[in-house]
Amino acid sequence: MSGKPGKAIPGAVIAVQSALTREFEGLIDTADVTHPDPGERRRKFLSRALAALVARDRAACDTADAAELVIDGRDDFGIDAIAVAAGEPRLWLIQSKWSDRGEAGLNSGEALKTLEGLRLIDQHEFDRFNERLPALAERIRAVLGDANRRITLSVVLMGSQQPSQEVRRKFDDAVKSFNE
Repeated sequence: MSGKPGKAIPGAVIAVQSALTREFEGLIDTADVTHPDPGERRRKFLSRALAALVARDRAACDTADAAELVIDGRDDFGIDAIAVAAGEPRLWLIQSKWSDRGEAGLNSGEALKTLEGLRLIDQHEFDRFNERLPALAERIRAVLGDANRRITLSVVLMGSQQPSQEVRRKFDDAVKSFNE
């Protein structure tokens, strides 16, 4: 893995990259990634694989099924994967960011986009999303139709920085609004 001259790549990043590649190589759909830089295509794969890893954990499914939960791409409204729990009315909407330097962050605009995705899903506006979401639509509808549903927004960053106070405030405000 290459990085900018003069800065060492953190060992934890290398370890996570190796694990994600080992687990998800050939399973994560990247056909829509047309960037000419192979490094950018690799980073997009790693971001999607990171989302799939969290989805696999939350949905208690296998690796291939977790890869199918990734909806990242154009018209994803900041939602990179959607994990649906088996046997309970529970959704996890996952936003992931990869950084080769272990410095991934989430800015205010990205947070607002993700909250818009949450709103669209809550309002069953699945047709606004890309072609990957319809495969999950019936499972999502089943959860949303249950009065005991729980929806968790998970932000997964390849880095150690906490989101800014502004970003946390946006998420806190959304929690209050959705839980009223």
